[in-house]
Amino acid sequence: MNSSPDTGIVSYMQLPEGDSVRNDTALYEGYEVSVHYDPMVAKLIVHAKDRETCIERTLEALDNYQIVGFKTTIPFCRLVIDSAPFRTGAYSTFYVKEHWPISQPEHFLSSWQR
Repeated sequence: MNSSPDTGIVSYMQLPEGDSVRNDTALYEGYEVSVHYDPMVAKLIVHAKDRETCIERTLEALDNYQIVGFKTTIPFCRLVIDSAPFRTGAYSTFYVKEHWPISQPEHFLSSWQR
């Protein structure tokens, strides 16, 4: 698994919005993501009355992210959050090692990243 951060210039971005959604980010169009700084460019916070509703809102928020200019981990986050182990709470800190679909890397690219 190559988890190296990607670099580039944000040429377009659309962030998810809603009462239960918060984005912590300093990104803006024209921002240069450099190798010299922390590669975590945004944090998504979602809340709801219960776990299942929160998972659904999170998936919807991830679907509404559009960040163009470099590859993100959004597709990977979506895959993890929509997985049976995550939905049921039956996962550990070894999730990636245990569930990584190494033969299917295309799962981690959004249609606009392919």
